[in-house]
Amino acid sequence: MDDSPIIVASDGSARSAAAIQWALHEGERRKLPVCLAYVLDPESRRSGLGAAGPVADVRSEAEASMRRLAAEAYDWGRLGIEVTGVVLDGPVARALCHRSSAASMIVVGDRGVGGFTGLRLGSVSLEVAAHAGCPVVVVRGELHVPDRRPVVVGVDDAPEARLAVQFAFEEAAIRGVGLVAVRACSAREWRPDDETDGGPGQPPVAAQRLVAEAVTCWHDRYPSVDVTSRLMPVTATHALTLASHGAQLVVVGSRGSGGLAGLPLGAVSQQVLQHALCSVMVVR
Repeated sequence: MDDSPIIVASDGSARSAAAIQWALHEGERRKLPVCLAYVLDPESRRSGLGAAGPVADVRSEAEASMRRLAAEAYDWGRLGIEVTGVVLDGPVARALCHRSSAASMIVVGDRGVGGFTGLRLGSVSLEVAAHAGCPVVVVRGELHVPDRRPVVVGVDDAPEARLAVQFAFEEAAIRGVGLVAVRACSAREWRPDDETDGGPGQPPVAAQRLVAEAVTCWHDRYPSVDVTSRLMPVTATHALTLASHGAQLVVVGSRGSGGLAGLPLGAVSQQVLQHALCSVMVVR
């Protein structure tokens, strides 16, 4: 990860406040600047059509608010990192994705001000995760997750998954926690036990080898990270969702080995974003 800023979306909602706190802690851990971004969407601009004054006032007020919020965020923790605020022109997801080329990561809340009660993930969060040109973290603002829980990463043989393992090791190392490498296998791949005990049997050798190869080189680089491999005879979505119950962060590739070329976000990544019980990082 380079020295580019962490950009976090701010819209005044409680969910975005949680995303800001996550981004500030991440910036402190990585010694990276944090940029709070508020997006003036077309609806905000349309409210002032026909008069230059109201539109200018909306932007001026937004810029003043972001400067104040950035100053408060900096004062809150005395983190020793630069915290700035910026006002962008919408639509929201497009503006954030455009900025992603100059960001280390984009951090968003799982739902914003316009979210519908009962939905697990807002459309903006999903669109940013699908199209941003850097890692995207979707923060579960309604959940309190202990910071001693491990980081979980999904492992398969896709290039995105291999990159996800790298980021997962980095996240585990800077947090001082363990890493759980999760690999899903179909039930028919599992070998029966010599003595049947009603359990699923033994995981396939090829899957065990794939996980070992995926983590070995990064474990050599981050020897302090305690790694646990978990192979499960369920779907990848189910395996990662189950693992999220005891995790502080789940890291997934944007598309798995079964993804279709040209699609920006795989089905597993989308489902994990919707159902994980902790924050999720999508890596491409």
